[in-house]
Amino acid sequence: MVALTEQYVKAKTRQDRLDDIRNLNLWGQELSDVSLLQTMPNLEVLSLSVNSISTLKEFRHCARLTELYLRKNMVADLNEVRYLAGLKDLRVLWLCDNPCADHPHYRLLIAKCARRRRRGREGAGRGGSPSLRRRRRPTLQLLGSAAAPRRRPMPARRPAR
Repeated sequence: MVALTEQYVKAKTRQDRLDDIRNLNLWGQELSDVSLLQTMPNLEVLSLSVNSISTLKEFRHCARLTELYLRKNMVADLNEVRYLAGLKDLRVLWLCDNPCADHPHYRLLIAKCARRRRRGREGAGRGGSPSLRRRRRPTLQLLGSAAAPRRRPMPARRPAR
């Protein structure tokens, strides 16, 4: 088990304070314990691909997270995604090549979490009419082959009069 340490993060980012760190790339460090993330609430972009992370529990403390890259880790339980439901600014989630991405209901659960987050952010009576809210694009973009976004064909343009 390799744990993320304060000394390593400070050396990598050249920051004196963990709460000042906005972007962190720890790709391929064989990390399995990232509990230090609890002390980094201002992280916005976090790349932890190609590690040995098995739980998403610690990411719930990173309230400002907008992009989370966790490709090729050890996240096996699909229910771990629920720890990310409170991250209202999360726009990009890359979980492909994790055991949980092979689950037949993977995309469905991710979409449910994204809808919950969006609903909580808009609140009752805000965010436009119900018909406009239905037409909005999902707030969470899934990356990777197993989670490639489905694209609708562009509507034909009407000729100018």
